[in-house]
Amino acid sequence: MTDTGSFPAVVHRHEGSVMTRIARVAVLLTLSALAASTATITAVPEPEAGASTPPTLHLNLPNDMSRIGYDYNGSPDGTNKPICTLHVGPIAMTNQFSIVTGTMETKNIPNGANAVWVVCGQSRSNTVTLYLPRDPLNDARTLVSDATRGMFGS
Repeated sequence: MTDTGSFPAVVHRHEGSVMTRIARVAVLLTLSALAASTATITAVPEPEAGASTPPTLHLNLPNDMSRIGYDYNGSPDGTNKPICTLHVGPIAMTNQFSIVTGTMETKNIPNGANAVWVVCGQSRSNTVTLYLPRDPLNDARTLVSDATRGMFGS
């Protein structure tokens, strides 16, 4: 006869060592993430005194698949009226107003990923990615980029 009394103890010790390794890895990953987030937070520079607020930019997608919509605000406080330039891929459109809502045709914008940003005075907005040609997948990718202010594209 074989002694089966020691077999479960061996399995238990093996599972315990695997669980211990998993726990150690989880603790190390948690500490690494905490250290990385702390480093990121401390690396953010303080805004300069008198620095202007960057313009805000949003894209919207009208039902007309041959157009895109945009709106930007280069003057969040409503007092400063700098001249603003909207950049959509290779196209740049200058407007004397700092708060603008409009649409534009997509036929002159190349297919693929196009960077979109606005410059008002000395300040530049976030960069959003516009994906063309317009279709449900590219529209979803554009909306994700817009919703995250360009932080995530696809």
